[in-house]
Amino acid sequence: MKKYIHLFLAALVCAASAVSAQDQQSIWNSKDESFLIQVIEQPGNAPEDIFKKNLACKRLAIVGSDAAVPALAAMLSDDLLNLNARTALEVIPGGTVDRALIDSLSTLNGISLIGVIDTLAMRKVDDATAPLADLLAKTEDNDVKKAIFNAWGYIASDESIDLLLGELSKERDSDYKVNAALADGLIRAASKLDSEGKTAKAAELCGAVSEAELPQFNKNGALYNQLLYLRADAADKLVAILTNGDDNDFEVALKTVREFSAEDSEPIVNKLLDICQNLPSERQALLIAALGDRTDNVSQNLLLPFLEEQIQNGKSDVLVAAIKASGRCGKADPNRIYEALETLYRAEKDVPYDSLVEAIAALPPTVGNKPALLIADKTSDELTSLSDTQKAVLLAQIKVLELRRIAEGAPALLEIANTKGVDSQVRDSAVAALSEIVTLDELNFLVSALEQEEDESKVDWYLRAACTRLPREDCAAAVVKMYDEVDKAGKEKLLSLLKQIGGRTALSAVVKAASDPEMADKATEILGQWNTPEDAAPLATACLNLAKSSSKYKTRAIRAYIRIPRQFDLPEDLRIKMSKIAFDTATRPEDKGLIFEIFKRMITINSVNAALSYTDQPEYCEKACETAVFIAEKINGTSPELQEAMKRVLETTKSQDLKDRASKVLERQ
Repeated sequence: MKKYIHLFLAALVCAASAVSAQDQQSIWNSKDESFLIQVIEQPGNAPEDIFKKNLACKRLAIVGSDAAVPALAAMLSDDLLNLNARTALEVIPGGTVDRALIDSLSTLNGISLIGVIDTLAMRKVDDATAPLADLLAKTEDNDVKKAIFNAWGYIASDESIDLLLGELSKERDSDYKVNAALADGLIRAASKLDSEGKTAKAAELCGAVSEAELPQFNKNGALYNQLLYLRADAADKLVAILTNGDDNDFEVALKTVREFSAEDSEPIVNKLLDICQNLPSERQALLIAALGDRTDNVSQNLLLPFLEEQIQNGKSDVLVAAIKASGRCGKADPNRIYEALETLYRAEKDVPYDSLVEAIAALPPTVGNKPALLIADKTSDELTSLSDTQKAVLLAQIKVLELRRIAEGAPALLEIANTKGVDSQVRDSAVAALSEIVTLDELNFLVSALEQEEDESKVDWYLRAACTRLPREDCAAAVVKMYDEVDKAGKEKLLSLLKQIGGRTALSAVVKAASDPEMADKATEILGQWNTPEDAAPLATACLNLAKSSSKYKTRAIRAYIRIPRQFDLPEDLRIKMSKIAFDTATRPEDKGLIFEIFKRMITINSVNAALSYTDQPEYCEKACETAVFIAEKINGTSPELQEAMKRVLETTKSQDLKDRASKVLERQ
């Protein structure tokens, strides 16, 4: 039936085009109720008839009166007209509509009946309560039952509420959706009672739902609303739930703790603080977090002294929760938190690292930056003999320095990185934080911290993290300035750093280093790894000049040159031109052969022809043919030029395999 209705409604869209614009406008603009009634009473149920009747119903919702009720009521039994008839009936005032809707309950069924019940709900027709009860006793349709419960919730009279409670006391229906509708009806009725100032009755209804055998989400919603309706009187129930309630009710109670009104906060917060320390530590921490989320001054003023006490004396997870809550209160004493972290650092407690990071990071900068700098007070002996607790606290503080990019922490982080024997995880965290906070003036801190690092991948990672944050050319200039002040090992690390920075200034410095016999090995290695495509032109010039020189690194230089057209995204004609230059410049056959790898990365007829241009070189003839066939196989379709190239391969190659492959390309349509 529903599928049929959807299809028919789709047809109405088409029907609209069959009704002239003039007819549509005459209906929609009409203020003549009798004319509109005539439209909906006309015989006919073709799509265009249905369209005009529905349009008239919509207009009657604006200009209709009791006079239109009989005609509209007569449409309720038609599933295709029911909705728009109810659209009009729902807004026409007076008892005539109510009586017509109630009378139709005994004559309708299915979707039309449910629609009428929904309209009675929207109109909050108290007189419909008893007829709906009679209908409930007779019906086996669960959708009708759900609609009745919904209507009683909207009506929310003493009679309808009693009927809902009566259903609640009965054995539960097998359909959980019916049970959920019953719960929703009672919760909706409670909301109406609360809006009328009948909060005690509203709380009572929600309490009944929360204790009944109903879907858990309904029970949760009922308990939540009950606690809010109780206002300040919720304190005792909250205490009972937080102390002895199951985890589900505990979570609902915490949600309520965050949301009850500021006017009710004093008695509730006081009672919750009284019992907080008697709770298991996990629940203590969760309750503190919930109270810390409250923003009213009364709650914050009551909470802060308690938090300060927990910061000084609480267990680790409670202490962490207290620190976080203090930050959200915005009234934390920096010195107290500083002392608490120091106390925690000295203690042997199980500290949840992630929570501790979150706690310190949640503090306002004026409060949180000072505890984060606590690491500056650590001696070398302490740093090399950390307990698990000390390590967790120290890592958390380092992480906060990184997250907040607290530049004042750079010297302390450098000291950690350069302390021999420090835990590797702590050292890595310190260097990672340095890479995120150093400025141009402090870049030497990071370079110094990496002097002892043997893992080149880590060096690259940390340097890249720092240099991608800083202006490229300024950053490169700062590194170049440091270059002459360090030893060979330091220079090598700075050359690696310049590679990560990229740009003209960095490249010029590396090219200059390549002419220094002491640094040429590292510098030419760096040129072969340069990874900023925008530097392709000057990089190519530098590598080519070096390849043509008498340097012992000329082979490395020509390979670095060949890497540019092979790996960088350059125009095809430039890559082919550079390949020829590389072939002519290279002195070793294995280096000359590398140009064919460049051609294979360009799947075009031009690269095929470029490869075949080397068939007159006996040593590279077969390689040229293999490259041409490789590319041709990957080109979609064929062309006269491609066929000519493959014929040339057949005439040139001595390899039967290449001849077979070239023939297959020629056979391709």
